[in-house]
This record gives sequence, C-alpha cells and structure tokens, in this order.
Amino acid sequence: MFSILSNNNRLKTSVFIACSGLEIEYKENTTFYLFTDGFADQFGGPNGKKFKYKPFAEILVQNVNKTPNEQSAILAEKFEAWKGELEQVDDVCVIGVRIQM
Repeated sequence: MFSILSNNNRLKTSVFIACSGLEIEYKENTTFYLFTDGFADQFGGPNGKKFKYKPFAEILVQNVNKTPNEQSAILAEKFEAWKGELEQVDDVCVIGVRIQM
C-alpha cells in the first residue's frame, strides 16, 4: 500500500502497488511507513470488527513527529486495547523511516 499525505499531514490517497525500482520524490523530514496488513486486519473493539486502514493511518499521522520509541509504544497500546481478549489473527510489522538531510 502506498499512501500520500498532504502538507497538513492528512491522508490524501492510498493505493496498493507492486513495484520494482520505484522512485519517490521526498522533502526533508519525510517519513515513510512500511507495514503488513496485520494491524488493520485485527479484530476487536466493542463490536469485534476489523481495525481497518483509515484509523491505522490516522494513528501514524497523529504521531509522526514523535520519537520512534513513543510511536512504537502508542501503536502497541492501541493494538492491545483494540484486540482486547481476542486472539491476534496475523503478524504485525510496522517500519518507519524518516529521511533527514
């Protein structure tokens, strides 16, 4: 999934792409996130439904300026709170890369 954020850090668009040799233009302090579908596909919450991609992306956007450790802790807390007593259904991997020049 490839997501583009607008200048005000709002999710602009998301598309699934298979790529090889993809080039992406970026500016200073751009952050890229690579992730599996495990977070968005986790069942939980009050109605036992999937978390989904939009709320997941919103967590990333809201916390993009925090340190990696803070982001990790926030994601772990949100995931566990959503999952509750249900079993984890898939692997969960989130990798953030910030380009600083």
